[in-house]
Amino acid sequence: MGLTNFDELNTLSTTETTKDDRRKATRKKIPIHDYFENMQISEEEKEKRVRLANLLLADVLFLFALSRRNRDTRYLSETFQKRYLSSVKKVTEPDQKMQRYIRKVCDSIVKTTLKSGLDDGKKQGEALTDSDAIKVSQDSYAVSIERATSVAENEANAILNGEEYSNAVKNGCTKKRWKSYRDERVRADHADVDGQVVDISRPFRVGKYMMMYPKDDSLGAGLEEIVNCRCSVEYIKNHSLQTELEDDIITDKCIIQRNKIVMYLLKPGAKHYDEFVSVGYSSQNPRKLAEDIIAAFDVDNVEGKRNTQHGTSFNVHMLLGVNVKKRFNTAWQIDNNSDKKIPRLISAYREDA
Repeated sequence: MGLTNFDELNTLSTTETTKDDRRKATRKKIPIHDYFENMQISEEEKEKRVRLANLLLADVLFLFALSRRNRDTRYLSETFQKRYLSSVKKVTEPDQKMQRYIRKVCDSIVKTTLKSGLDDGKKQGEALTDSDAIKVSQDSYAVSIERATSVAENEANAILNGEEYSNAVKNGCTKKRWKSYRDERVRADHADVDGQVVDISRPFRVGKYMMMYPKDDSLGAGLEEIVNCRCSVEYIKNHSLQTELEDDIITDKCIIQRNKIVMYLLKPGAKHYDEFVSVGYSSQNPRKLAEDIIAAFDVDNVEGKRNTQHGTSFNVHMLLGVNVKKRFNTAWQIDNNSDKKIPRLISAYREDA
């Protein structure tokens, strides 16, 4: 983990608006639990992030309150670092690399708070009057609950993403797969790298940068690839990469049978094999195609619904692809003898093939 001043970017990014506009345009409050809910990580990892983010939120709010009365940078940084480190230790054991990161990021958060906390030109180190303190607390994004929440969420991800990587190396994992959040807010660069598998010691290419894992800036990744990133990484041992789609994938919205992917869509020489390979899918990574189909499945896009002797059939059009997106037509069926009435994938083919 290197130092990235995402916090200052969040505070000062809207340079083309007035200060009053910026106050009105602070991001909509999202409960911390919801922020992590759809990340492609285990429930245990989600709970760790939620817990750490809540602890750090209290620490950041404490800093904001303290900064209203004391503007001494060194005192604020040292006090904030102690609280921050104590919170991290309640969730994980920080190594020396993580502790260096904590010192640097705490300094950065304090400096941004002091730099942006007043609109009237108060100098760092200059005491605030009562009216100053009220002005900061009511008007400034720099000491707002929105900024505190954003800092806490980003920091929880940065800390625990680094911990996950270190643990994966220690546990003998040899590969890693980038997994995006897969919603409408995902950056184009992160959507492009979604599903990419590389050796654990090698970085992912994300846009024009190299990153060891999401939110990593140790190789010089820019703020545009780090701020508010909710991507994750799946760490893989050799044997799990080869047998990564051993079973059917059953979700609340649809079913993808293993054989439909491995023995039909991605089987070399099969009818539609070349159509999927042409957009970047591979028989070496069948889970990628299965997960992309699940992510793109939308009941609002159902067409041609019809009843047959076996069940209810319909089609869903979707964009699929790794290195380029193309429109595919997918066929589904809700079997008559199915208790859960969940549609299962029947077939898929590229529409312009």
